[in-house]
Amino acid sequence: GREDLLVHVAISSLEALQVLTSKIVEIDGVRKTTSTFSVSTPIPFRVQPLLEHVVSDAGWGRSTPAPHQQ
Repeated sequence: GREDLLVHVAISSLEALQVLTSKIVEIDGVRKTTSTFSVSTPIPFRVQPLLEHVVSDAGWGRSTPAPHQQ
């Protein structure tokens, strides 16, 4: 693959990442670094509002029966 070494680190700020990256690039043989971020607080799923928006103009159908007229 692309990576020769995969390292997981925890950082407190982007400035700390820049310092760490600078130190890694100074190592003989290192040509470049790539960073991927993962947040510690997952974002909750918000599927229902999206579905309601998508079908808001769909009208009545088999999955949404028309209300009974009186």
